[in-house]
Amino acid sequence: MRDGTYSVHFRTNRDFGSGVVVAQSGQVRGGDQSYFYRGTFSQQGQNIVAQLRVEKHTNASASVFGNVNAFDLVLQGQDNGSVAVLQGASPQAPGQAFTAELRFLAA
Repeated sequence: MRDGTYSVHFRTNRDFGSGVVVAQSGQVRGGDQSYFYRGTFSQQGQNIVAQLRVEKHTNASASVFGNVNAFDLVLQGQDNGSVAVLQGASPQAPGQAFTAELRFLAA
């Protein structure tokens, strides 16, 4: 993933949502109306591995895992230069698959 700002659309079998993230030098920061995200990613070719911590900042809505205050995400996927698709799960929500699609907006 190149450094820049991305729109992110994510889903589980329970719900869906969207937000904005900024990727810079292996770090990820972002958020939506109720949660903020922070973490790291590494990339080898088109393959991406990411680990994020997601925490509630307001009670506007529940997360895609339900009404929880915080959770971790372990993700892996592919980046084609303008769109990255990552899949994974949260250790705090076993059995719930998570998918995110990130679209590059600007550097």
